[in-house]
Amino acid sequence: MERRLAAILAIDMIGYSRLMAADESGTLKRLKQHRSRLIDPRLAEYRGRIVKTTGDGLLGEFHSVVDAVRCAVMIQLSVAEAEADVPADQRILYRAGVNLGDVLFEDEDMFGDRVNVAARLEELAEPGGICVSRTVVEHVRGRVASRFEDLGPRNVKNIPEPVQVFRVLMAPEKKGSAPAPVPAVRRLIKPFAVTTLLAVVLSAAALVFWQPWRVVTETASVKDMAFPLPDKPSLVVLPFADLGGRSGQEYLADGITNDLITDLSKFRNLFVIAANSAFTYKGKPVKIQEVAEDFGVRYVLEGSVQAAGETVRINAQLIDAINGYHLWAERYVGDLDDLLALQNRVVDSVVAELAVKLETGEGQRTNNAHGLAAPSYMLFGRASTILPEYFADRSDLANARDLFQELVAREPEFSGGYAGLSRSYSLAVFRGYATTPDADRADALRYAERALELDPRDKLARLALAEANFLLGRHDEAVTILEQIMQSSPSSADAHGRLGLFLVLLGRPDEAAAHIKSAIRLNPYSGSPYLNYLGLAEFVAGRYGAAVSAFEENTAQGGPIDDAGLAVLAASYHALGRSAEENVTLTRLFDRYPGTHLRSFWLIRNFAHQKDRNAVMASFKRAGIPMDRPYTR
Repeated sequence: MERRLAAILAIDMIGYSRLMAADESGTLKRLKQHRSRLIDPRLAEYRGRIVKTTGDGLLGEFHSVVDAVRCAVMIQLSVAEAEADVPADQRILYRAGVNLGDVLFEDEDMFGDRVNVAARLEELAEPGGICVSRTVVEHVRGRVASRFEDLGPRNVKNIPEPVQVFRVLMAPEKKGSAPAPVPAVRRLIKPFAVTTLLAVVLSAAALVFWQPWRVVTETASVKDMAFPLPDKPSLVVLPFADLGGRSGQEYLADGITNDLITDLSKFRNLFVIAANSAFTYKGKPVKIQEVAEDFGVRYVLEGSVQAAGETVRINAQLIDAINGYHLWAERYVGDLDDLLALQNRVVDSVVAELAVKLETGEGQRTNNAHGLAAPSYMLFGRASTILPEYFADRSDLANARDLFQELVAREPEFSGGYAGLSRSYSLAVFRGYATTPDADRADALRYAERALELDPRDKLARLALAEANFLLGRHDEAVTILEQIMQSSPSSADAHGRLGLFLVLLGRPDEAAAHIKSAIRLNPYSGSPYLNYLGLAEFVAGRYGAAVSAFEENTAQGGPIDDAGLAVLAASYHALGRSAEENVTLTRLFDRYPGTHLRSFWLIRNFAHQKDRNAVMASFKRAGIPMDRPYTR
């Protein structure tokens, strides 16, 4: 036998014998339809597994108790909807029970008192209802749309201790909509007396005002937030979960997340956390209030993507973490072969709904679309994932360029492929990897301009154009492009970060530090290079203690640090008289980058003015880095 933790769902049909006696063939036919159309698809959607079935019920296993509860709710709501027009004495309804615990498995069957408790909970449920244990409530509260009513301890058959039973108050998992109050009103509105009609209208108005489907979750504390709450609506989009396990589908989920963040960042009255930081939560269990406190934001958007056959289902929900409400939710279904249409619907609808909820009166809507078939979309996701930042690895850069070249060949009208290709050439020049730097600069500019011809609004293309211009010595033009991006997309951490780096290289470290700090606020936990940029800015400004603090914080976050960063850190320690730490840092530098000397640093090569190059070279030399020859011990 194998023992493991599992969420158990028990479902049983009510009045099976009576309905079979009245209409055996009709009941069996409807029961099969329920299984094939309502129950089995829900189990698959929520990653459940049927362990055993009886004539009128089943026992299911889930790895996630959240999934088990959501699945039970959706089954009951789907069945209620399907049976709404059937006469009451002929309806097929079910009871359901959910429990969580340690379970024994043998030959694909499961045993144990936790399974028995699930069955007893099902027996206690009302027709069409669900009962769960206290353990379930403790694990799912605030993570599902439903609330729970404590029915107290109950003694149940063959279980020695009383079981604390909770009834599920089934707000739909399609959060943000009432449990179908409109049809109820419609059925009641008949040519009765005016007083009856008035009572119905007042009841409906009270329902709308109270909004019982707005489920309270655990709330975030403003005083416990890691950063001050912005003075405008603030939001983090968590990575959408890949529920399908389909090869390559992870990039679809990541792509949708990135597109939502990109489009939301265009709203001037929104503060949106950058993708790099949001993706630190990818694949991790989260508590909404903790996410909000970590990022210093009020709103959290989360969702999932699932492919079943050629169909893609996407769920999204918006949560006010401070008040603890699910503000809005929606489900989208589309054809995998027509990914463009689905992408348009999801991004445009979600952004529009968020704009209504968070920016009253803001008329801006987006029309974001890549226009890619699914295979090309996955290719773009892979290429973008490995495209390195300024602290680039030579092999990653080469791999990214190959993928972008393949994408351009496949999708010659897609701007993103050309923008990525442009960046791969710019980064090669920036890092000193290019064997023909003049030709690479020209290619970087050419591909960036082509990307903008195809889509003038493509932020990645405009970032690529800024980089190409900077490397061609058109510094003012590069700065202007980045400033324009920030005007149209104020939450663009990339634009703030690149402008900060460029201003450092232009000898304007104080301005640079302000922009880099904005990038860090928008992208605080990414392992991104922004803290390195800040350390560099503080170093160039002569604030050596602040430089050390920035690099040490970057190391604590697990962020990258390259040869130039180690050299700046060693020189900062030297300026502060911290010789022991200086020596440790130099050892790291020369061990990791053998052959290092002053003229090998990308940083020194890319300063716009000779005086800044000379100043940094002098600081490095004082720290013990040789001028023209590789270091030898």
